[in-house]
Amino acid sequence: MLRLDDQPVQIVLAVTQEETERLLEIVRAKHVHVFYTRSRIEFGLLGEDDPQHRPKRKV
Repeated sequence: MLRLDDQPVQIVLAVTQEETERLLEIVRAKHVHVFYTRSRIEFGLLGEDDPQHRPKRKV
């Protein structure tokens, strides 16, 4: 019988290079066994929903 906590979980994050390194260091320090992939992306916000109209960033 399979338990739900035995199921794989996928988490997708759009973060900067520095945030990625901090997150991976935490995972390493806790000795958590995970599979991960990294790829460069471009992300940003468009439209008037963003009150500060932040420009997009490349990571």
